[in-house]
Amino acid sequence: TPQQILLVVADATSLTAQDTARKTLMEGWGYGVKVISASDSQANFDGAVASASAAYVVMQDSSTALGTKLRDATIAVINEEVELRADIGFAANRDWPTTRTTVDIIDNIHYISSPFATGLLTIATTPIEVVTLSGQMAGGLQVLGQQDWGGPQNSLSAIDTGGALYGGGSAAGRRVQLPWGRVGFDINNLNADGLTIMRRAIEWGVAGGGGGGGGGGSPPAGPVFEEFAEVNPGT
Repeated sequence: TPQQILLVVADATSLTAQDTARKTLMEGWGYGVKVISASDSQANFDGAVASASAAYVVMQDSSTALGTKLRDATIAVINEEVELRADIGFAANRDWPTTRTTVDIIDNIHYISSPFATGLLTIATTPIEVVTLSGQMAGGLQVLGQQDWGGPQNSLSAIDTGGALYGGGSAAGRRVQLPWGRVGFDINNLNADGLTIMRRAIEWGVAGGGGGGGGGGSPPAGPVFEEFAEVNPGT
């Protein structure tokens, strides 16, 4: 049974082309995908989390419908929607630098960013709507990539299980803030390296354990995570 990803969209009964594109990517990477509306009840989210290995939050025009429903989830949460940065526990504020094609990789030891050299990495074929975190950060935030916006600002970021969250408490599962997700973002503009960040963010989240859906925290099929872990113990 494949690992299950809970894909959080604005309306699970009427997927947009962007929702479908993400779902197709994940299925192509070997995952099962269940969609859920951001406006669904906390009880239904809790039930869906129990049979999933990670949740992936799609950029949405309105984030208030989801709110804090995934803050205490025991599975990984990979987030595009920067308006949820405080609800999920990444940071107090956000900025929208501009549309760009790059992210500045500052940490390539982490599993998500390990395929890349440090420095500017092109992640899109045409400029995309990048986002950054600002203000007070989660105590457990690991910054992997930044954007220069009046100085370096955190962009691609992760929190490991147990890491301190912004607003109090600790992460019950792994958390990733992706460096894109403003309104109008087109997933089809990501290039191979951008898609690699997305895929490895999911892999890292799934490998952190928690939830169900075909083996809980075991790494996805294939040797990629196991090989990385052998040379990067504790990652």
